[in-house]
Amino acid sequence: MNTTKALMAAVLVAALTATAPTTATTVQRVMEDQGGPACQLSVPTTSTQVRPRASGMRNEGTTSAFVICQFTATSTPFTQANIVLASIDGADHSLSCTAMSGYVTQTAYYSTFNIFVHASDTAGTSVGWNSGYFDPSLGTLPSRGFSVTCSLPPGMAIVGTYAFYDEDVGS
Repeated sequence: MNTTKALMAAVLVAALTATAPTTATTVQRVMEDQGGPACQLSVPTTSTQVRPRASGMRNEGTTSAFVICQFTATSTPFTQANIVLASIDGADHSLSCTAMSGYVTQTAYYSTFNIFVHASDTAGTSVGWNSGYFDPSLGTLPSRGFSVTCSLPPGMAIVGTYAFYDEDVGS
């Protein structure tokens, strides 16, 4: 009888301490940055009216300027990367932005959008790139070496950058 009780106790302990099989869980993450610190002039100068502000990288001048926005790298490739543009002078604007995915020293891919921003869009106009705009065989965008360069017209601001990626968080 003691042997049976001991065996049952051992089986019970084994059952209680056994781990269930784990399954991977993937969660979509978003890395957001404000346009002011995320972007900079492509050709830095002190005489420009393009500057970072609390409300974004703003062109308060009278001529267009090239602005580049870098996306902070993650250990996981991006599924999509977006910038948000807004009118700061109450007028509609057209501009062109080019995203670069990869590295010039290896393989770099470029994708250009011509964008129209309505002044009435108070939330801003979001423009996004995924692997389909570069090389669809990639499936994702590299999280290192991704940037967007815009010819930012006067009266416009880049108010934010967003990088979307999937993260394995276990079970």
